[in-house]
Amino acid sequence: MRLKFGIILAILLGTSENVWEADAGVISSYSDGVSLRAVADSNNLFMAKIYDVLKETYDRNLIFSPFALSTQLGMLKQGAGGNTSDEIQTASLFAYDDPTIFRGYFDLIKLYKLTPATKSTTNQIFLGGKFSTNYVFQRTIETYFDGNFKRVLNLTKSSIEEISKNISQNKYKGLVSAVFLESKLSFNYASTFQSLWESRFDPKKTVMESFFKNDDDFVKVPMMKITTELELVDLPHLGAKAISLPFQNNQLNLIILLPNTRTGLWMVEKQLKEYSFYLISDRILKADMQNVSLTLPKFDIKSAIDLQEPLEQLGMKSLFSPDEANLTRINLLRGPVTKGSIPLHVTGFVQSTQLYFNEEGSFGSQVQPSDSASQEDLSYELGDPPTNIVEFNVNRPFMGYIHDWITDTVLYTFRKVE
Repeated sequence: MRLKFGIILAILLGTSENVWEADAGVISSYSDGVSLRAVADSNNLFMAKIYDVLKETYDRNLIFSPFALSTQLGMLKQGAGGNTSDEIQTASLFAYDDPTIFRGYFDLIKLYKLTPATKSTTNQIFLGGKFSTNYVFQRTIETYFDGNFKRVLNLTKSSIEEISKNISQNKYKGLVSAVFLESKLSFNYASTFQSLWESRFDPKKTVMESFFKNDDDFVKVPMMKITTELELVDLPHLGAKAISLPFQNNQLNLIILLPNTRTGLWMVEKQLKEYSFYLISDRILKADMQNVSLTLPKFDIKSAIDLQEPLEQLGMKSLFSPDEANLTRINLLRGPVTKGSIPLHVTGFVQSTQLYFNEEGSFGSQVQPSDSASQEDLSYELGDPPTNIVEFNVNRPFMGYIHDWITDTVLYTFRKVE
């Protein structure tokens, strides 16, 4: 039997209708917090490892969701045995036993289902043809990963696209890049990220300015401007500065790593292996507010990433080998492989992600929020100018990531170079 395992990650960004007041104490209501912390730590450490590989493969714009990827691997591990399971656990940095991993994902997914910005997250598992899953595997995914299994008799390119459109609420089309016509089991993790800025930009202040690709080349792009209080820190070991832009309700924020020079991004990325995201987030958390004059490009960024080779580089090799893969805990039929059949193994692992940033917030396509007129402009009012203003001009290649303060989890990571 041949498994084509595709991840279709459709990320839509839109308007939050509800307000959820989050604080660190919410973690205490989810088990004892240990399992959640364990999975969040593994997610962030794994993000640094996979980004270190991806940056060498993709030299242009890059975006992916480490949380979605680690969730997929967490589910896949439950169907793996022997050496395949060990490889997934080691490469993914799952440092705890299966019950801890189960509870950690249960807590994280439950938390994000309560968060307006991520409340529409769905975890669909589509079964094609006569493919059947092992009962224990299916119950584990349903119980701890909020998985919903659905039978699709003729799993084709058009049916997968239709499924993806329904999940993504028809906000846009054409983002699906992982299509497998012979799929027997296809995982689909779709996250609807809906959030406005805590302090929105004034569209009237957006002007065309230069974005420098390097010391010599530049392009004209729309630059948004705001002067407000933000957390900003200097990171001399990275040769960069970091700034935090909170989304509505302050649970999630966009952290931007801006190199000190126009060609300094490669050095920032190189040093990140030694200077963890934890240290950056911790520095920002402890930083005092500063009066900042921020200039930020209005931009969208998308990537379609084939993750097979990067995952193999991290040690997950048997997963993709028909001779070595051990995914026997997924199948209903667990008998010996018959002559001429192909053992269950992974032949496709693709993640497609898109984010769009404008004056209102972050969206999955260039669509304005329906209630944008009601949002308060929290920038400084005319006639009340701040003192000691610090300039922060994002006019050169930079990195960014969307971060959750409650769990210290990184949801999306990107690099913008052009």
